[in-house]
Amino acid sequence: TNDDYLPNNDPGVLGTTTLTQLTGDPANTSQGVVVVDPLTGDITYTPTAAESGMDVVIVYEVCSDDGVNAPICEQATLTITVSGTDNDNDGVDDSVDLDDDNDGILDTAENPLGLDPSGDNDNDGIPNWSDTDDRGDGTPPVGNEYDNDNDGVPNHLDLDADNDGIYDVDETGGTDADNDGQADDTDGDTTNNDGIP
Repeated sequence: TNDDYLPNNDPGVLGTTTLTQLTGDPANTSQGVVVVDPLTGDITYTPTAAESGMDVVIVYEVCSDDGVNAPICEQATLTITVSGTDNDNDGVDDSVDLDDDNDGILDTAENPLGLDPSGDNDNDGIPNWSDTDDRGDGTPPVGNEYDNDNDGVPNHLDLDADNDGIYDVDETGGTDADNDGQADDTDGDTTNNDGIP
């Protein structure tokens, strides 16, 4: 529960307590959806895909109004660190990883649109690859642009995007000595392990 918020059913409340996000405040950086539970004051935040791995600031105001005197209001900020997804466990969040499955093929090359499938071009909180109303270029999907074999795993996360039993890294001439479907890191930089030679 929010310790700035005294629920309206609390005997200490004289009147009505409200909690409101101040979206116009310049310190407010949130782009996602903020939901305030009116009973507890709990704030639930659903970030956009673009906020993955970032700190997001929500500015809000708590007011107590007894219906007689002027409302008493206090502003506060809440900083949320939005954790990201790292499907290939290479230490690079998918939102900025050039190759989310480490198969040695850039994510932008794993779809005919040339777009980042983990991006969110229309800023609706849904990654391009799973967005049903905007595939990333302003038009609705017309096929399986992001899932060639229609197996439910998008190409940029699928180590065998055409489901022929041969890893993508092998089909593109990459090096995969341990046969795990991920390109061996052959660029000589042992600190990045990004699978991109």
